[in-house]
Amino acid sequence: MPGALAAPSRRRLVLASTRAREVSPQEQPRLHNIVEGLAIAAGIPKPKVYVIPEQAPNAFATGRNPEHAAVAATTG
Repeated sequence: MPGALAAPSRRRLVLASTRAREVSPQEQPRLHNIVEGLAIAAGIPKPKVYVIPEQAPNAFATGRNPEHAAVAATTG
């Protein structure tokens, strides 16, 4: 598709536009635990986990497939 961004670029663009920051299980153990539980229940690999510095509660998932997925949640 001419002019379209590659899938990895779109994922990075979405995460960057929300100021999302990847977090480790040590930084956000509860969030990682929730994401891991949902991934196990869905039978997919655990996605990368990001936090967005925003007070309004929100979350989204992005990525071209389960192997290249990311989940982002706000701090609110």
